Amino acid sequence: MGEFKKLEKKQTGKKLELNLENYRKLLLKLKAAPKKASTENKELNDHLRETGQAMVGLSKAISNFERKYILSINRELRSNLTLSMIGIALVIMALVIFFSSNILKPLREVQEATRKISEGKFKPLPIKNSHDEIQQVFAALNSMVEQLVKRRRQLVQAQKLSSIGTLSSGIAHQLNNPLNNISTSCQILEERQKGKDELADRMMHNIMQETLRARDIVKGLLEFSRESEYSPGPIEIRKIMKSAMDLVSSQIPSNITLSMEIPEHIIVHADRRKLQEAFINLLINAVQAIEGTPGSITVTAFMDQENTVIKVNDTGQGMSPEIMEQIFDPFFSTKEVGQGTGLGL
Repeated sequence: MGEFKKLEKKQTGKKLELNLENYRKLLLKLKAAPKKASTENKELNDHLRETGQAMVGLSKAISNFERKYILSINRELRSNLTLSMIGIALVIMALVIFFSSNILKPLREVQEATRKISEGKFKPLPIKNSHDEIQQVFAALNSMVEQLVKRRRQLVQAQKLSSIGTLSSGIAHQLNNPLNNISTSCQILEERQKGKDELADRMMHNIMQETLRARDIVKGLLEFSRESEYSPGPIEIRKIMKSAMDLVSSQIPSNITLSMEIPEHIIVHADRRKLQEAFINLLINAVQAIEGTPGSITVTAFMDQENTVIKVNDTGQGMSPEIMEQIFDPFFSTKEVGQGTGLGL
């Protein structure tokens, strides 16, 4: 053992080794001595006994050294074990604090946030570190909250529009009769008085045109507020677009060119009347977007896998992202009052 390499213990071991050698020699002398020489034998016995006692004492000393060494190792092991247990306890406490503050607490915040969301209280969570996985969950939750707020606003707006649609449907029905009477009266008056007074002819023509425009507005309101029967069938895109272009040709100024690049035999399954109405509205909007300056409108169509893509491109100034978000909202229009109903698209 390394402990017995120390000087004191090494000297004790050396003494024991010498006494053992001396004890062996005394035993040999005692064996060789004559039995009759009692005096000499007595001296050898006494010397042997003293050497034996010294050996016992040295052996006890070595045993004590060993015992103390084992006890010191035991104490060291206990100390190391105690320190290890304290270290493990500290690590466990640190892990508990870490998990509590970085995982359990954020999860409780997420749980509380989802509970508030279920109650209709939309409040975003603060994000401290965007690289942390938990904080990324917060960011995703905030994005969801933002979308929920947006959807709720859209739902409220849709409910308002639904109420307006129901109201406008009733108003449109009530307006049809007086508009028909105005139109009929204007036609009768125009037939009887035509050519007698130029100003009267111009005023009756204006009355008739505005009556027809009002009738179109009422028709648009009625079609928007009620779901008409959908009658789909196979339609050739080129023919239906040609028909729509013929209908709007009278509204296209001479400084705007209208062209069509649609291959033949592209067939879609749709309602002919509704699809033609959609094309007409797109073409009219393209004409109005150019705003009187020279320009062109190009209509194209092509197959994209199983879908048919139809494009109406114009050389107008285009739309801002804010306006583009609202183009399909009923009654939304960028035109001046009286020039658009916001129902075309």
